[in-house]
Amino acid sequence: NLKRRLFGDSQNVKILFITLQSPSDTTTNFFCDQIGSYQNFINEIHKVTVLLENTDWRIVYKNHPLTIDKAQFDNAINVDEYHIGDILDAADAITLINSGVGVLAAAYEKPVYHFGKAFYANPDLNKAVSNAEELVEQLQANLLEVNKDKSIRFISYLINNFYSFASWKRAERKHTEQANMSISVDIDYEILRV
Repeated sequence: NLKRRLFGDSQNVKILFITLQSPSDTTTNFFCDQIGSYQNFINEIHKVTVLLENTDWRIVYKNHPLTIDKAQFDNAINVDEYHIGDILDAADAITLINSGVGVLAAAYEKPVYHFGKAFYANPDLNKAVSNAEELVEQLQANLLEVNKDKSIRFISYLINNFYSFASWKRAERKHTEQANMSISVDIDYEILRV
């Protein structure tokens, strides 16, 4: 329904979902890897919007909810108001630096192209890219086919062997001029894995 709402009934439209992270987040400051910085990533995404202009690809992007200065891209649609699950369901491919959305994308069996160092990097689920041209080449040539079995096994491992689970209260405070910080307080662990 989201795909139809955004792009009508066109059968040939493919959606590239760009997940933006907080520019002051630890992962965007220390795990950018080959892209170097959050600003370099933004610059490459601007190039992607131009390179995909006259193709079947349409671009949607979602800002991180804690970001104060929201990014904007020409030739792309902002989907901040939509639920991440609906966007992933509508998308044909996802690109990001190293966001946890890459893990969610595995659950949706969607190929992820990451510009940074992602802890979930796996050639059967996602692919590293270093610039806009490489991303567009990958999208135009042949989309990465996500291995459903490995996706299920990876998510099962995270849930059953790796992640801890808790309930907590959430608050926000100003972190930098660019973004707020989410604070978890009164954490009550139900499952704690060390």
